Amino acid sequence: MDGLQDPLAELRDIHLPPEPSWWPPALGWWLLSLLVLVVLTAVMRYVRKRRGQSFPRRWALRKLAQLRSRENEVGSSEIITELSTLVRRAALSRYPRDEVAGLVGADWLRFLDHSGDTDQFTNGPGRCLASAPYRRHDNVDVASLFGLVETWISRNA
Repeated sequence: MDGLQDPLAELRDIHLPPEPSWWPPALGWWLLSLLVLVVLTAVMRYVRKRRGQSFPRRWALRKLAQLRSRENEVGSSEIITELSTLVRRAALSRYPRDEVAGLVGADWLRFLDHSGDTDQFTNGPGRCLASAPYRRHDNVDVASLFGLVETWISRNA
């Protein structure tokens, strides 16, 4: 056995490859990251759009609550004037300016009736809103006017 050597003696140890590094991630992780980014962007846009649409409504309802709390402190004529201004502002925030800004008198009341699915602006307590900034209204049922304005704002602003 001189000429024959042990064939296993010439083998070297096994060298394992290095551990895979965490960077750069595999293609699947890149695609998952991109998908998460797209979904988050879409959700943020949706939330921002919804909050932007509801902000005028929330603002108008908050102002309406402030007016209700001041109802006993000031006269009904001043409350009606402020309600008229509030409805006008809410309408301008919701509808195109060229469609709403020029409406006065009976045209304004018809617009409110049409957009609010009611006839209480032309035939009910809302009649006073057409002339509220220009003359005193002392014999108006302010409570029903508040209800009418609140309903209109909830549906339209």
